[in-house]
Amino acid sequence: MNTPSAWVLSAVLIAGGVCAGGYFIGHGISHRNDSEGTISVKGLSERDVPASIAIWSISYQSVGNSLADINSALEKSTGSVVAFLKERGFEDSEITVQPPSVRDHSFDVRKEDEPPPENRYSAFQSVLLRTSKVDQVKPGTAFNRAEIDAAAKAAGVKIGKGDVVLFHTGWMAMAKTDPKQFIAVQPGLGEGGAEYLASLGVVMIGADTAALEAIPSEDPTRPFVVHQTLLTKHGVHILENIDTAELAKDGATEFMFVLGQPRLQGTVQAVVNPVAIR
Repeated sequence: MNTPSAWVLSAVLIAGGVCAGGYFIGHGISHRNDSEGTISVKGLSERDVPASIAIWSISYQSVGNSLADINSALEKSTGSVVAFLKERGFEDSEITVQPPSVRDHSFDVRKEDEPPPENRYSAFQSVLLRTSKVDQVKPGTAFNRAEIDAAAKAAGVKIGKGDVVLFHTGWMAMAKTDPKQFIAVQPGLGEGGAEYLASLGVVMIGADTAALEAIPSEDPTRPFVVHQTLLTKHGVHILENIDTAELAKDGATEFMFVLGQPRLQGTVQAVVNPVAIR
C-alpha cells in the first residue's frame, strides 16, 4: 500500500459562530435539554414540560498588537452576529451585547529564554440571546453555503482546491458536561454546504463534533446524507471530533495542516493525529 504516512495541506478554520453562523451553541443553551425543547422537572413526580426560555451565548475573539484594530474587529463581529440574529426574527430586546474582556500577554509569566508572544493582546466578547422563541434556537442547526461564505469572509479566508476546512462550533465542550447530549444533537454541515465545499475542490472537511453533519438531519428521512454526499459521491474525507478550541482561541484561520494516520488497509475509520502549523 502506497499511502503516505502524513498529509500536508493548507487549511482554513471556519468558526461557525463568529460573524456569521452563530453556532457556538455548546456554550449557550440553557433551560433546554434536548431537540424537543423540554426541561425536566423533578419532585414527587418527574415529567418533561416544554421549555419557555432559551439562552444562547455567541462568543468570538480577536488577537493582535493594536487595541484599535482589535476593537474594530470586535465591532465588526458584533455587528455580524446581531444582524444574523435579526435576520432570523429575533428582536433588539432579546439581544444583549456583552462588554469585551482584554488580556495583555506581555504580562504573562514565561521562561527567561522564551520570546514574547506574537500577539500582545487577545480580546473576547459575546452576544447573549434570551428569547421565548425556543423552537428557533435548535442545537441541530445546519450551516450551508450562505453561512460558510459569511464566516469565511469575516475570517478573511478564501476556500480553494486542495484545502482542508475545519469548523469550530464550540460543541465539543458539551462532551464533558453532557456526553449524551453531545451525541444526541449536534450543529453541523448541511447537505447544501457539503455540495458547495465539494464543488470548491476541498479534500477534507472536519469539525469539533462527533458527526460533522447536523443531527437531527435536515431531512429526517435521509439520515447522514452529508456522509453519503462527501464520501461516496465526491470522495471528500471526513474528520470528526477535531479539537479546534485552541485554534479558535489563538485566532488561527489559516495554517498548514498535517495529518498523521495509521498505515491500515481495508478500514473505513481510524484514529488520526492532526497537527496545525502556523
